[in-house]
Amino acid sequence: MVKSPCTNICAIDYNVGFCMGCKRTIKEITTWSNLGEAEKKQILLKIIDRNFFISKVRKKTSKIKTFK
Repeated sequence: MVKSPCTNICAIDYNVGFCMGCKRTIKEITTWSNLGEAEKKQILLKIIDRNFFISKVRKKTSKIKTFK
């Protein structure tokens, strides 16, 4: 049984297209309970990629200097 990646931090960021808590899309969230084990594992792999992407973006934007 594949456990849901839900973190109970439910906030969809429409700029990136997924929940900022679990990193799933709205479609992935709403269909989760009806998906098979293989499909759920595919989503978990996508979440790993999304977390990697977010960490790279944060690292880049933290180096940007702003002028006041």
